[in-house]
Amino acid sequence: MPRGFNANEKEFIRDKLLSAARELFSSLGLKKTSIKDLTGKAGIAQGTFYNFFESKEVIYFLLLEQDEKEIKQNVINKLMSKEITPSNFANVIYTTVKQIENYPLIRRLYTTEEYELLVRKLPNELLKEHSENDILSLNPLLDQWKNKGEVDANLSNEVVTSALRALFLMTIHKREIGEDVYDQSLQFLAEGIALRLFKGGENT
Repeated sequence: MPRGFNANEKEFIRDKLLSAARELFSSLGLKKTSIKDLTGKAGIAQGTFYNFFESKEVIYFLLLEQDEKEIKQNVINKLMSKEITPSNFANVIYTTVKQIENYPLIRRLYTTEEYELLVRKLPNELLKEHSENDILSLNPLLDQWKNKGEVDANLSNEVVTSALRALFLMTIHKREIGEDVYDQSLQFLAEGIALRLFKGGENT
């Protein structure tokens, strides 16, 4: 780290780079955004970038993690604040999938080639850590509900996570599904997952 930077300056420059990256990645994407673009937008020397981040892929990944943590925390907060019923669970999942549209980086990851570009350049330890903290994994909540007898204890957490991932992937196929029935189809499938998950859901 250059000697002239104190702790506050380092934090300021890092935040400037993150802000510049979020704006450029959202509008141009990962492939079309260069280190020069990022440092120019942030108002710093190009060589300074590598004192803060290993690559543009790493900064993209960190921004994705910020968004995913925010989404996951919102889901958990909503589920914890409501009475656990199939209807409430389905509505939370449905609105979360819809809100993906408000997160350009995550949306681009699902709808462009950027996922492949990203994973090719990221360090393996980052990918491993990310897989262990899956945005769609609700394991702590699922285990809590199972212990209380509120959900099917025999249902694998991994199966629930995979079903939720399939639901999120619907965003890629909105046109093929049919834009006029997409919302209703999304709600229908969210309700199906909820009814399978919760004991006696069909009668709730």
